[in-house]
Amino acid sequence: MAGMKIDDSGLVAAVQANRGGYALVELGPDETAALQKLLTAASHFFGSAPDVKGKAKGTSKFGYKASAVKERVQFRLPGCPRGAVAKAMLSDVSLEEAAAVAPPNKADFGEFQTDLVEGALLLRRLAARAIATLLQGTGLNVDAVLEACAAESSSSPSVSVLNIYKYFNGDGGHGEPDARNCPEHTDPGFVSVLAKGTADGLQIATGRPYDVACCTGLTAFHGADGADPSIEVGPAAESLEWVTIEPMMQPNQIVVLVGESLRRLTGGALPACLHRVVQNEARQERMNAIYELRPSVNIFQDWAAMSETAAKAPPCLELTSS
Repeated sequence: MAGMKIDDSGLVAAVQANRGGYALVELGPDETAALQKLLTAASHFFGSAPDVKGKAKGTSKFGYKASAVKERVQFRLPGCPRGAVAKAMLSDVSLEEAAAVAPPNKADFGEFQTDLVEGALLLRRLAARAIATLLQGTGLNVDAVLEACAAESSSSPSVSVLNIYKYFNGDGGHGEPDARNCPEHTDPGFVSVLAKGTADGLQIATGRPYDVACCTGLTAFHGADGADPSIEVGPAAESLEWVTIEPMMQPNQIVVLVGESLRRLTGGALPACLHRVVQNEARQERMNAIYELRPSVNIFQDWAAMSETAAKAPPCLELTSS
């Protein structure tokens, strides 16, 4: 799949192709350099001493976490108040403004924090622009959809999240190459924006429509245990065709994935991207940055008919354009 700009009208056709729910998007030189800076800073952080990383543990939902398979940094910007979300997300933010952001993460990232803020702001803006493009011609009010991402209060963090992963891809008790570092799932948010991984590993399912009926273990959007509320699917996923994405990408490209919320919001016109992360044959370490733009309302209501009647919409949304 060829790359395109984030505001290219062909973005809709790209995510609908083979019901894959994804598109490759080209960035400009400055955006490409900013993402590379973020991944370089993350690599230095992951390579730092245990006591340094220990200061960044934060809470169950924020900060640094490690397992036998991977390390992860999870970072959330301060939430945008209602009425200002669309403008904040779609506007360029200067480095001076980024440096002034004080994220409510309750974790000490040290010098890495500035890079996290800048990276999260860039990826959030790209995600918002992707939504604006994908909803053109749908009759849905883009500003209202972005307003659904508003924080619950002015002091609350955003529910949208930047995750940076480092997969070890060693033996680690994890089995053979192509073993799952992350099982098949769709993301619960509107869209996810991913930098190109530093090694192969991201696989996307194509070939037939994704059937929500094959989902297992649907969870509430705000899990009490702080678990990532992505939707895992059952054995039906094995019958799909899986495509490894990194070999298709150029260094200046990102991947836009449609999430479950946007699938439901558009009545399935935009398919959610079913994806997973596997070990690569070379057992190379793999690092990637993902920003997921999530609504602060419960996505597990019947959103399929929301474009037809306001009765199905959360109170904060006026979905149709005037």
